[in-house]
Amino acid sequence: RDFGDILDALGLEQVRLLVRGGSTAALHCAAAYPDRVIGGVLLGPDPPADLDRRHIGMMGRAKALFFGTPMLAGTFARLMSRRTNSAMIARLYRESVIGSPVDTQALEDPQVIADLVRAGRQSALGMHGFLAEMLAHGGGARPPALADASGWTVLTGAQDPLYAFDDAAAFWRAVLPGARFDTIADGGRFLHITHTQSVVAALAAR
Repeated sequence: RDFGDILDALGLEQVRLLVRGGSTAALHCAAAYPDRVIGGVLLGPDPPADLDRRHIGMMGRAKALFFGTPMLAGTFARLMSRRTNSAMIARLYRESVIGSPVDTQALEDPQVIADLVRAGRQSALGMHGFLAEMLAHGGGARPPALADASGWTVLTGAQDPLYAFDDAAAFWRAVLPGARFDTIADGGRFLHITHTQSVVAALAAR
């Protein structure tokens, strides 16, 4: 309902969504407003926890912790919130893309990392949204299957260090019948930064 209120407040009758993270929530909104969400692009969508087998690196270990021991999640989130500062946010971003050369190179740009840090500063306010999303995800939350997803494109990076799309490819094809699926061979996690034109073209194509 918040999503519908936002569309009304902005005077938007129909929209296409660009989604990086939170794919389950985004598709719930699309299913709830089928006449207003006419498609969009999912960037490296996070698969259901039971299909997520990539637990390597710092972010992979964090996923395993949240999914495997949810009782520790609240304590961990509060600790991270108290310790959050710009330097830590930058370090966490850099550590999260270890194993993806294209992302690592992108985050060497001072303006790129500054933008990411600024966007991540809200985590210092408590990480409530992050905690709620991780608990729901680890608890088995799944997006609804859309009746017609021909207006959607799923873009993934072959070098994504966080998710291996092949682990959940069949799931996403069932959830998004008629959608277009493209993998960018030299892409990683931050496709909107490293392959901006490909993302814009996918958003405008359907």
